[in-house]
Amino acid sequence: MTDLLKSEQYIKSHRSETTEIMLRFAATDLLLFWSDNAEVYTRQLNVWQPFLNYFENESGTKIKISQSLEIPDNEQCFLWVKSRLNNLSDRELTAAFLTSALLKSVFLGLSVLNNKINADDIFNAAFLEDIYQNELWGIDKEAFNKREKVRKEISLVKDWLK
Repeated sequence: MTDLLKSEQYIKSHRSETTEIMLRFAATDLLLFWSDNAEVYTRQLNVWQPFLNYFENESGTKIKISQSLEIPDNEQCFLWVKSRLNNLSDRELTAAFLTSALLKSVFLGLSVLNNKINADDIFNAAFLEDIYQNELWGIDKEAFNKREKVRKEISLVKDWLK
């Protein structure tokens, strides 16, 4: 389990470095890279697009996605992300940073701060492709256990923010 208070103290004294790490990470955010598999793409459209719509509305920018390894240019949105990160409390920045790293997504990490989005929806978005693969091929017990630890961490962080 992550020591949230210890992490908060560290981030409090390393805010600018934390923000810069998150901005670099945002360019390769999980939600920006979509599958060319029609079934996975449909799931991404249903699960990921509402998250992206929310951030498009918040930032006033259009978020570009990719169906290849090419990194989409979202410079305008990332200017908003930087401003958003700079305006977070130490606790909020800690929560966003830790969950972004766990979920491979700054957008999902920032979603943890939104009281209208529950931990399960964030988890399901982060592991959409893994869940799809499990439906096709069965569950890998070790991978399942690791994902469940992440699910608990997300819930812990959401509860810590209350």
